[in-house]
Amino acid sequence: MSTLTVLRYEQGRPMLFAGIRRKHTFAKMGQDIPRQWEDFIKLGKLPGQVGTTGYGAICGADPGTQTMEYM
Repeated sequence: MSTLTVLRYEQGRPMLFAGIRRKHTFAKMGQDIPRQWEDFIKLGKLPGQVGTTGYGAICGADPGTQTMEYM
């Protein structure tokens, strides 16, 4: 089994992110992250929101516990 790692770095204006931050296991993140997006979409437009582009960010990963935080 191969794994695909995608890294993207951008240079641009500072941005403020808002969202739902949750901890996921590596094993279940493929099921749980789409649910997290569904919950986020239910929030509707956020105060101060500019545009409609959404971003996902891994806030931390711990290989020892096989967990990561996603926002």
